[in-house]
Amino acid sequence: MAFSQLNKLAAIGNLAFLISFLMRYFPLLQGSVTESMILITGLVVSVALNLAWMASFVYLGLVKKSRPEINIISILNVIVILVQLYLLLV
Repeated sequence: MAFSQLNKLAAIGNLAFLISFLMRYFPLLQGSVTESMILITGLVVSVALNLAWMASFVYLGLVKKSRPEINIISILNVIVILVQLYLLLV
């Protein structure tokens, strides 16, 4: 999968991660299928996509010695990865 596609998929997962945190404090769509999909995508799939994105980023940077494209979506992904690592370690 191309890095740009993985970047966009990770961003969608990260948006679900942020929405799942908002749903913790502002109850939306309680008991619905949509709520379950957002929670699963945000809390489980987002972590897997971020790990795949980070591995792809490191592979492009270190192994292929090419410069991955850094844009606002990549910055959002890095911020959410740092938040997830903080929550994992605390």
